Amino acid sequence: MTQQLLGDLVEIKAEDGPWRKISVFEDGYEGWVDVKQLLMLSDEAALQANASPFYYSDALSATAVHDNGTMQTVVIGSHLPEFQNGFFKTGQSRLRFDGNVIQPEKPT
Repeated sequence: MTQQLLGDLVEIKAEDGPWRKISVFEDGYEGWVDVKQLLMLSDEAALQANASPFYYSDALSATAVHDNGTMQTVVIGSHLPEFQNGFFKTGQSRLRFDGNVIQPEKPT
């Protein structure tokens, strides 16, 4: 994979050591990523994230801050699951995001 964006929902298709072949739900793009780049979600959490309104980062590069104070880089086009009032979720983590966001039509 050339770039997997924060918030991409993916399906794992195959495993090879620390590598996972994934398929992005949104566009079907396939590629290999290191398992360290993935956050495993329960089926329920994945369905909830997919059902939430889609918001994306509109900044070339911005920073999100976890509740514990650690920072994470967010690049343009990153999906911000369950975004509301300046916060979004990844798994059980809640992050504050002060960057620009857009809400395009959700793909069908």
